[in-house]
Amino acid sequence: MRFPVNSESTGEREIRHLRYQLEARFGARVNVSGFDFDCRAFLDLRRNQYSSSAIIKLLERYLSSSAVKVLAVTGLDLGNPVLTFVFGEARLNGQCAIVSSYRLDNKFYGLPDNPALSQERLLKEAIHELGHTYGLFHCHNSECVMQSTTYVEEIDFKSSRFCDKCWDKLDNVGGLPENAALFSQVPGRMPGRDEAGNSLGL
Repeated sequence: MRFPVNSESTGEREIRHLRYQLEARFGARVNVSGFDFDCRAFLDLRRNQYSSSAIIKLLERYLSSSAVKVLAVTGLDLGNPVLTFVFGEARLNGQCAIVSSYRLDNKFYGLPDNPALSQERLLKEAIHELGHTYGLFHCHNSECVMQSTTYVEEIDFKSSRFCDKCWDKLDNVGGLPENAALFSQVPGRMPGRDEAGNSLGL
């Protein structure tokens, strides 16, 4: 797997921790790389959000042949034409996914900072979006990580693990990757803090 990351609300420590968590959960080697590109082309000025679908398309053009899956992690606020915002998006049965920490931070909601909770939310969303890249759809099991979430509180209610049915589906598609990549995106050229094909959000 491969992952791009970084912005004001997702730092190196969070990414390093996410890497270890994903390696332990998937039993795969995860490489972390910086991925510096100008996101202004993906900015919707009316909503002050960045197109998750457009970023996934860009990632697909720069895929590493050694990476089975690519996960981008960013602190930008993401959206798409269908939904007001997304915590993340993935190419169904594809190689690329993206997650955002922007709305996973308690500070976004005016609540006391809770780094451990933010990290747990990020892990759940990362596993959820990677699940989509393996062909998993949203799950009706309230504890499964593949359950769809609209609000951050719903992320807290579910676990970070696949239910038995989703694990069985993963086994049927050949199991989990031996190599993955995690990208880190530098925010230097991003203004302020500011879905195409078969894509799934949230």
